[in-house]
Amino acid sequence: MQQFYPIKFTPILKEKIWGGSKLKTLLHKKSTSDRLGESWEISAVDGNVSVVSNGAFMGLPLNVFIQKYKGELVGSSIYEKFGDQFPLLI
Repeated sequence: MQQFYPIKFTPILKEKIWGGSKLKTLLHKKSTSDRLGESWEISAVDGNVSVVSNGAFMGLPLNVFIQKYKGELVGSSIYEKFGDQFPLLI
């Protein structure tokens, strides 16, 4: 069984008309925009797939990571239920 280190992902930052700069100033999100409204920390939504930002898996998209490691990564019962889909947007 594969041993996984604490895996970090690059957040996907979303500009919104109602956004502001607090994600940058309070949470230190890196962006040039002053209209940040959302920070998707972990996502497998089509067109917005998170990418590993650290360690040996750096650069690997979440959906590819799940396809490769299946239940070892997300747990066997979760993988049986959802397959290669990641069921959460964090």
